[in-house]
Amino acid sequence: ANSNSKTGVRGVCYINSKKKYKAFLSLNKKYYVLGFFDNLNDAIKARKEAEEKYFKPILDKYNKK
Repeated sequence: ANSNSKTGVRGVCYINSKKKYKAFLSLNKKYYVLGFFDNLNDAIKARKEAEEKYFKPILDKYNKK
């Protein structure tokens, strides 16, 4: 996570105006908002699931070489 992150989790931030946590990721120069959540644990879960879905196939492809 970024050193100035209030959540301490990469891809999860708190939006004061909405009073919610936002989960997001960036892949191939595209920004994906995974959703807005009332609690931090739900936002972290959404981020981890997205990492598995989007990043794992890419990492597996390169690890096989």
